[in-house]
Amino acid sequence: MRKIAYPLICAGLVSGSWEEISKIIEAELEVEEYTLVIFKP
Repeated sequence: MRKIAYPLICAGLVSGSWEEISKIIEAELEVEEYTLVIFKP
């Protein structure tokens, strides 16, 4: 199993919609097993 790490792309300072962005990421990674971990300081 590979580990894939990525930030919440375009969902922070540029005020993108994580709901929409996550749909795209999920579609691209649908054949991969992955877990999204959100860091909250």
